Amino acid sequence: MIHAQDKASSGWVSRIIHRYEGLYPEGQADRTAVAAGLEKSGGWWLAGELLVLADTLGDPKISSIIHTMLNPPSRHSRVTQKQRHAVADALLTRYETAWHVYATAMGKTVDELKSARDD
Repeated sequence: MIHAQDKASSGWVSRIIHRYEGLYPEGQADRTAVAAGLEKSGGWWLAGELLVLADTLGDPKISSIIHTMLNPPSRHSRVTQKQRHAVADALLTRYETAWHVYATAMGKTVDELKSARDD
């Protein structure tokens, strides 16, 4: 289940994508930025909207991964980098860039995200 606390702020998204664009080549920056939103911190998803968006892709493998991410088999289970990258790759195949993935997931435009500050 995705909670209100699991939603990313536009400022965080803008900072994370800009940061990775400065550190990595184009494709790797997009993959790393999307995968970053699929991590948990303090028990909350950093960008739970990405899980909701990925589940709409209609890919049974991705839906299964998302189900496992949201309903771990035990309390000691962790989301793996391989799982995050599989979901990130599926989203990037459909939406092409990290900016478009996050904008679609958050219901914003790419320009709104690029110009966002802390909100």
